[in-house]
Amino acid sequence: MPNKISKDLWQQIFNQYALAIADANIVNVSNTAKQTLVKVAEKLFRDPDFAVLGADQKARILRGQYKKYSRYQAERLVRTESNRSANHATMQSALTVFDENELMKTWVHNSRNNVREWHQDFEPKTIPYEEYYFLQGDRMFQPGDGGAKNIINCRCTIVIHPKDSGVDTEQYNDDFDEQRTKAENNNIPSVQRYYESEYNKGVDIIAETGNIPYQDIFDYGTTKTMYKELISEIAVFFAIWYADNIEKYLKNG
Repeated sequence: MPNKISKDLWQQIFNQYALAIADANIVNVSNTAKQTLVKVAEKLFRDPDFAVLGADQKARILRGQYKKYSRYQAERLVRTESNRSANHATMQSALTVFDENELMKTWVHNSRNNVREWHQDFEPKTIPYEEYYFLQGDRMFQPGDGGAKNIINCRCTIVIHPKDSGVDTEQYNDDFDEQRTKAENNNIPSVQRYYESEYNKGVDIIAETGNIPYQDIFDYGTTKTMYKELISEIAVFFAIWYADNIEKYLKNG
């Protein structure tokens, strides 16, 4: 079945979803980055050899430290949100392809990248579309829809399919994983650049004054914009991907 929803319309649909996710998580994302700034700076300033260096030397060392954290934090954010967004998007896209009353969903555990035993061992994996999974105290509509213990770096996949059709979950998961990795690789560099840019603002002030500019970096507005755009872009991509590809994974009867 062809996808009847345009990219522009999906963008409008997922803008509100992305904004809601960003609003719910932005304080934690921003504060985590700021706490990293403080932790690294305070540790270095306790080093007497660092304290006597000139501003340029201090800045060079600080930038090297924050570049490492920028990569790590960008990868964790993108990988966590790509899974949440991709699974949510396929859930929504399925409603444009099939009748909701005819739909089931199957949770597929990605054993190559996910070590959460409770994501692998629970039953039943396949339930009606509108029902919830209950894992470790979380009420989850799909993978990525829960608390930190269930979503950070989770690679599980939800497959939406009609009740009267089987589904090749292994092939779907392999292809979904490949597309998710591509989406992540496309977004990690820009998110990393954002982290580096914000940290470098702090470095300039720290190196010159010795003061830690906690309030001057990773402000909620600019961080939320970055976060929202990341979620929306990945969701739009997967909504279109699901509608264009789901039929080839279905098996009659």
